[in-house]
Amino acid sequence: MNFLYRLASFMNGRRGWDQFGLFLMIASFVIEIIGNILRIRLIYYIGLAMFFYCVFRIFSKNIFKREMENRKFMSFWFRFKNGKQFREQKRQEKEQQEEHFVKQYIESDRRHRPDVHGVVREEFHAPE
Repeated sequence: MNFLYRLASFMNGRRGWDQFGLFLMIASFVIEIIGNILRIRLIYYIGLAMFFYCVFRIFSKNIFKREMENRKFMSFWFRFKNGKQFREQKRQEKEQQEEHFVKQYIESDRRHRPDVHGVVREEFHAPE
């Protein structure tokens, strides 16, 4: 009981686990295993460095920076996981913006078109 209390008080004000930390932990173990199987020390050390960075993130007290790293990772992960849907959504948003711009341009052009005598008469409409 005393150990758990001390651990809890030690972790007070620290970030702890998040999605990026979990990804780093799993990726580091996979890379270390691959490095050991292939007997390539560089790959093993890269996995080990990822593991230590994960532990550093867990115990870090700079919560703001760790949260920003996690947000960037989650943004990347969302695009990676839902790549086709994400691109389609962005394309639709862009088309809607272009359609809105074209409609505004046509309305503006129609209001400022000269009449038969060459006089431009602006029509003012009350906001709806």
